[in-house]
Amino acid sequence: MRLKSLIYSPMLVRILTSILLIALCNCTQNKPIKIAIMGDQTGAHNLDTAYSIMAVAAHKMGTHSPDLLVHVGDMTESRVSDNSDFALDFKTAVGIMNTVGVPWYLTAGDHDVNPAKYMPQSTDRSNEERFKALCVDAGFPMSDRMYYSIDFQKYHLIFLYSMENLHTDPRWGSIFLNGISEKQLQWLQSDLEAHKDAEGIIVITHHPHWYSWSNWSPVHNVLREYPVAAVIGGHFHYDQVDGMIDGINYLVVGSTGGSIKSADPESGGSHQYALLTLNGSEISNYEIHEVYSDSLLEQTSRRSMDRIQAISSSMSDIYGDEKLIYRNGSMMSTEEGGKEMVRRHIDIESIANPIDLPVKLSISGIGPHLDSPHWIGYHGVKKDQNSIRLAPGERCGWANYSSAGQWYKPAPIWAANIVDISSESKVRPVLGVRIKMEFVDTKSRWISTKINF
Repeated sequence: MRLKSLIYSPMLVRILTSILLIALCNCTQNKPIKIAIMGDQTGAHNLDTAYSIMAVAAHKMGTHSPDLLVHVGDMTESRVSDNSDFALDFKTAVGIMNTVGVPWYLTAGDHDVNPAKYMPQSTDRSNEERFKALCVDAGFPMSDRMYYSIDFQKYHLIFLYSMENLHTDPRWGSIFLNGISEKQLQWLQSDLEAHKDAEGIIVITHHPHWYSWSNWSPVHNVLREYPVAAVIGGHFHYDQVDGMIDGINYLVVGSTGGSIKSADPESGGSHQYALLTLNGSEISNYEIHEVYSDSLLEQTSRRSMDRIQAISSSMSDIYGDEKLIYRNGSMMSTEEGGKEMVRRHIDIESIANPIDLPVKLSISGIGPHLDSPHWIGYHGVKKDQNSIRLAPGERCGWANYSSAGQWYKPAPIWAANIVDISSESKVRPVLGVRIKMEFVDTKSRWISTKINF
């Protein structure tokens, strides 16, 4: 009799209910979330093509059943002067993001807000206000400021604004001016303190500010005091893993429709998106997917991508090796003193190996007007052989992760004769070179460029 009354007693019901609620709460607290991450669309020659790639990525993301979708910025092109065209681009991008069918959030990138005229720390905020107004109309909490945070289940996501100083950059621009304000930093600390009991925290920012560590260190010193699992950036148009510092993963997501390098797929030559699984304050899984095949890509290290970027910078120096003018059936160049001379050949001087590994250098002519290509100063290389090996640092004056160059113009390394240009042709002749550089670190990598003189 006593047992029967105990089973049906209100006290026992309350005890069992409490145990069940505690168990359910623990299950919810430990439930991981999957975040799909979309990269940049801008910098492409055609924004419509960029959005078509973005749409493919959105479809592929949906097949992985993410809980949440994040955009790292540069969804629109601020240099579009017509407000109606800009609003249409924004609407197109928002519509694509909505197709995934899960909540999504964004941070602003430089192409979203920068004014057309380049001026570091520009006071022209008109494009920023235009983008902000569209974001507010779309339901994003940006009415008071461009940075904000949201709660999702037991997790907390913070969206910093990396463009407070317009037309600055942590890598290729005015790096000392690129950072977040004291006001935003104070907001960040207050927001983290208010959410210090979150299961895990992710921070999203467009610019990887940490490339200029002196600017970023005050931010990192705040983040490391809280359960921050990762800081995620975009902007570089290639992915890389920057390592873990004080338990915080620093990650860069590549382009999803924006410009990419002419390189192998895992060295900046592919459109991609990322999937991140957050389990408590730790990342239990992180993947980079190629957009079209949906195959997994290597999580490329910063070391490897810094090498690629240095080589890319070295290649860009070649544009200045020849300055040709087509006139009256002849190729001309302007010599010192302004005098024009007929050019019978071209030569390449500025190419170098800026990295710490040997590279294979290949050069070939573009168009029908180059003949007898040959290497200069490389004995034992056959005349028709189109590649040589450059030792680490060969022909290079300086190199870092953003630029490479020479203190003086070295002797030519490759030359070819100019032939068969007819004065009767009404078509401007094509004359240039293809250059490819290859090296091996964790894998075989290559990057190439085409230069028309």
